[in-house]
Amino acid sequence: MKATQIGNTLGQWLRKERCRRGKTLSKVAKSIGMQTAHLSKLERGDRPATPNQAAALAVYFEFDTRLVEARRIADLFMRENAYNPATLTAIGLLEEEAGNYGLNFREQKNNLHKSHS
Repeated sequence: MKATQIGNTLGQWLRKERCRRGKTLSKVAKSIGMQTAHLSKLERGDRPATPNQAAALAVYFEFDTRLVEARRIADLFMRENAYNPATLTAIGLLEEEAGNYGLNFREQKNNLHKSHS
């Protein structure tokens, strides 16, 4: 499934930022050591970003690397589960049971929002 079918993906988010800053696809790709065609596929949702690519894009755009990685993970999750009727329930369970996984979603979410305010 193409990620562009499921909403504001990492690629769409990055494309908006790239265009807002007046950067060309080839300029960004060259700056982070990625082929232009690959970055174009990422922006269109045809190909997911790797953790290293997401980190390089975060540094280039001066974004919080955790936020970009979170969007990358969300893209991967939605690619696999977007049309599964249990997806929203699973997301709710993850948030409710985060402590069982050693995670504090609310604290992490608040910290991400504070760092972008």
